[in-house]
Amino acid sequence: MSLQNLNNHDLLSGFKTLVQRERRVSREVLEYIAEIESRRIFLNEGYTSTHDWLVAVHNYSHGAAGRRVSAARMLCAVPEISEKIETGEFCMSSLSRIQSAIRIEEKRSGEVMSAEKKSEMLDEIELKPKAEIERSLAELFSSTAPAREMRQPKADGFTRMHVTFSEEQMQKIERAAELLSHKTESASIADALVAMAEIVIASNDPLEKIVKPRNKNNDAQVDRCGVLTGDAPATWLATPNKTAAIKPSTRNFVFRRDDGRCQFETADGVVCGSRKFTQIDHMLPRALGGSNDVENLRVLCRSHNLLMAEQVFGAAKMASYRKAPASNQSLRE
Repeated sequence: MSLQNLNNHDLLSGFKTLVQRERRVSREVLEYIAEIESRRIFLNEGYTSTHDWLVAVHNYSHGAAGRRVSAARMLCAVPEISEKIETGEFCMSSLSRIQSAIRIEEKRSGEVMSAEKKSEMLDEIELKPKAEIERSLAELFSSTAPAREMRQPKADGFTRMHVTFSEEQMQKIERAAELLSHKTESASIADALVAMAEIVIASNDPLEKIVKPRNKNNDAQVDRCGVLTGDAPATWLATPNKTAAIKPSTRNFVFRRDDGRCQFETADGVVCGSRKFTQIDHMLPRALGGSNDVENLRVLCRSHNLLMAEQVFGAAKMASYRKAPASNQSLRE
């Protein structure tokens, strides 16, 4: 059937049917995403988040994946809005903006917003246009509307970033740019941010600096790629005291060996590879007799480290760690 052959009435009627179908499918997609996230299935698939899984496996853009995850979280918190999604009273982008604003407010206040409060807020914002939604959110939380970071690839390998800073953050960045002006020879904020990044990487990145063991009598060496050569000394490969902390040189070696990437691998051979929130993991937990030998150590992202810990110690025991600040220490000690 060609659309050009339809009369106006049939064309509009057909389009109305498609819109209704699209909204129904959108609701179902959000329900699926909410359930997938609640089960944390993305971890077993080799990804650190539902967002990353949607981008890598289902080819969503980062923006589209982010909107769907945020909207799904709102739907999970307030299930009664499901019908309103299908009728068009709430759209995915509106729910995403509202959820983002809630997360900012929860972080600011340190308190989790109740489902009842979220429902009341949705009732107040319902059916408002985008500009009105942002204004209403600002009034509800007595703060600015949520700032969204945007990344846009440009030609010749450049990237354009749209980032919103608070007044306090901007003052710190401008002061840092002043202090780095002799180094950058430029008033550009971009150059100053790159210079700051170089300082952070040089002082904190284990891939940029080799930490050697404090043992003058060993013959082992580490090459530029972080590969251990020569005879492996006991100070690197064994720790008699199972409760002792991992030596800085050992930690550095493991990070360099694993390229700072999460080594979690699925049954299908998918490796997580994330470099965010990475930690040193004991494959055999220290609580079960595991040592600090490098063969027993690997890099995992915090999400997969926690997944491994849950498989050993149970989800109930590890539940408190899900709300704890991320660190680079293993959760399975």
